[in-house]
Amino acid sequence: DALVKFPPFPPQNIRVIDPKSSLKRTAFWDPSSESDFDHFQIEFGFQPGNLPYTANTTHSFYTFHLFPFLPALDFRIQTIDRSGNVSGYVNPGASAKRAPRSKIVD
Repeated sequence: DALVKFPPFPPQNIRVIDPKSSLKRTAFWDPSSESDFDHFQIEFGFQPGNLPYTANTTHSFYTFHLFPFLPALDFRIQTIDRSGNVSGYVNPGASAKRAPRSKIVD
């Protein structure tokens, strides 16, 4: 029998507090309802489309500390479960609808 795994749902309802601040911005999203949730992974950078930095958190928020001379912020977030399955990435402003799950068969 093949073991069927489902990736977790991506983060939902991402919103940014203090979006115009030049020092810090805090992003919030809905907590994961996955029974085997492990953490969220955030890719971010200070130029649009260039996301060289990674952060992990189990919380449903993250505070980005910015440089006054680099006030731009671009980021995306994904959910990772305890089996290592990952959701797709979600950007702020992306649809809050749940993306369909794709089966992964081992």
